[in-house]
Amino acid sequence: MSDILPAQIPSVPHTPPAMEDRPAVSFAATAAAYQPLTPVSPGLATSMPLVCEPILPLPMTPPDADDIPDKAADEAALSTALQVIAAERDALTYLGRLYESDPTARDGFTRAVSTISRTITRGGKLVVSGVGKSGKIGQKVVATMNSLGIRTAFLHPTEALHGDLGMVGEHDTLLLLTYSGLTTELLSLLTYLPPTSPSSP
Repeated sequence: MSDILPAQIPSVPHTPPAMEDRPAVSFAATAAAYQPLTPVSPGLATSMPLVCEPILPLPMTPPDADDIPDKAADEAALSTALQVIAAERDALTYLGRLYESDPTARDGFTRAVSTISRTITRGGKLVVSGVGKSGKIGQKVVATMNSLGIRTAFLHPTEALHGDLGMVGEHDTLLLLTYSGLTTELLSLLTYLPPTSPSSP
């Protein structure tokens, strides 16, 4: 039996094929093979666009209706003030004529001034009393007299009947203010006055 020997394969040196023998591969096909799976995001702008139009200022808030001057209301207020001043002027004019021509008014004024002067000279004070608007006028008289250095105090007639009558001294003079002359509180006060205290008519 004959032996079978392996056939000997001659060694052939490996040489790369020439360039012209290689298969042609296009660049487009190669680039397509390496395309990414997701598209590339576009680049962001690195600078803000220039604004060509100017920015207009915001409109101001209109004033409230109450803040708008009302010329008609101002004229009405001024007219009312002038009427009040005219009424006060007429009242003072009438008072001046009264003291010029009426004997009773003239006598009452001079006696009141003499009595107050005598009271201050003796060390007494003037006590003014009244209720309502007459009381308010009396408080103004007190403030005016004290500013002139004449000792004066206000006595409320109702409070006088509850203990404040003790402020009336022996040489004090009472000035009672009343519009009608029949004020109940003042008439009740007269009965409790010290007999030595002079009172104005």
